[in-house]
Amino acid sequence: MRNLRKLLALGLALAMTVSLAACGSTDDKQATTAQSTTQTTTQATTEGTTAATTEAVVEKPYEGMNFVVFSQMDLTKGDNEDSYYWAGLLHNALDEWCLENGATWSQMLSKDTEVLMSAIAAGSAPDLYFSYGQWPLVANLGLVQPITEYYDELAEKYGNVYIDMMKYKEDYYGMNLPWNEVYLFKYNLSLFERLGVKTPREYWEEGNWTWTTFQEVLHNITKDTDGDGVNDIVGMGGLYLSERLMPSCTIDETGRISSTLNSNKARVLFQMLYEEITLNGTIYRTNNSGAPTMVAEDNVYIAMNYAKNDIWDPAGLYAVTDDGDIIESVPQPMYEANDPDYKIERNYFQFAVPNGAQNLEASVSIMDYLLEAGCAMEMMPSGLTNYEFTGLRGTTEDSKAYIEKRQKAYEEAKAIVEALPEYDTEYIAKLLEYIDSYPAYSEQVYSGVTRKFTSQGAEKWATLYTDPASTSIAAAYPVHQAECDTYNSKYIFE
Repeated sequence: MRNLRKLLALGLALAMTVSLAACGSTDDKQATTAQSTTQTTTQATTEGTTAATTEAVVEKPYEGMNFVVFSQMDLTKGDNEDSYYWAGLLHNALDEWCLENGATWSQMLSKDTEVLMSAIAAGSAPDLYFSYGQWPLVANLGLVQPITEYYDELAEKYGNVYIDMMKYKEDYYGMNLPWNEVYLFKYNLSLFERLGVKTPREYWEEGNWTWTTFQEVLHNITKDTDGDGVNDIVGMGGLYLSERLMPSCTIDETGRISSTLNSNKARVLFQMLYEEITLNGTIYRTNNSGAPTMVAEDNVYIAMNYAKNDIWDPAGLYAVTDDGDIIESVPQPMYEANDPDYKIERNYFQFAVPNGAQNLEASVSIMDYLLEAGCAMEMMPSGLTNYEFTGLRGTTEDSKAYIEKRQKAYEEAKAIVEALPEYDTEYIAKLLEYIDSYPAYSEQVYSGVTRKFTSQGAEKWATLYTDPASTSIAAAYPVHQAECDTYNSKYIFE
């Protein structure tokens, strides 16, 4: 792996590190926060730091300017107890950038694209767009502007994958910043060992972890342990499997989308889900847990689940239940051996520059500063990058305290997990290298187009797992393609 050994050898002595807190998310159904603007101030840690900063920054081309950030996350709280830790990271990075450039920043707090649209139309466009779950809609609507002229510079620094993911038609519109959240299978290792069942890791390490062997695992771990005729251990929780194992749409060079429900891969997937959810009962339809857990209402234990893992090395790849069982992680299985379309899902923040921003160069400079701070915090400790920049500089009192706090939290979490008897350094290295070897994948969000076919509340699509694929897809595909056609007619213009 490109940087893991180097980082371990250095003792992971990073200027920015990772919090114990798990990465959260803002639900797509979240009500739009009323537009607000909050001014922040920056301060140097000491007079000496201030003098050094002043000497280092000879020119301040953005002196006296105020830069507005459009964000669905409240960045004004800093690192308060009730704030999400990413908000603290970005708050401090913005403060540092403004200190270096003699500027200030404020916030437009909203997720509503109509708020952004109104601001642009009124001539008061924000200078940076920061959100997630809205790409490529913001490009479709013309709310963000191309940054293609900065492609080479950004791709050289961060790798092209994160900017390529935000290509729309012929231009590039921003950067995806990877969190440390990767979707992997979690399973109760201790339970598998007690029952003498071959583990997903064993299949994966022998190069035989496919949808077929995944079904074998489901059948082997689903058990009626008390002999009452009802399974009290079920192989897996079923929610979001379709969303993560196969993208719901493809997009062409014009931006038009098409349903993938008529593909052979989709037929295999939904036939598998039909067999395991409806016929065999090895996938528990209603479980929505992020990890293997007891489902209290009927006392069924879920042995595996598909969920987000914090992959900063090593925390998140192993966990311990309240009962002392070990939870281990393994990549999602392939459709078939050497699947050429195999990808691993990651979560992303999206940065772009709104149309009408006062200074494109400044907006890209702010974006770059935030990306660097975020990558140093989230990705460098995992060994998934070969970045060598520092992230936060600690040039304000708050940012210096933030760095120290996250460093301590990281070291404490690392020590706890490495102390587990099951912790395997070689396996962690192999797992991270495998994750890094596949293209980053994130299911794009197309307004009004379903992608959560097996999610809770998606009863409209229930036949995809209650009926054989040969009949269910024939009925569901035209409905889904009609959603795609509606999207195309609403947002795609030639």
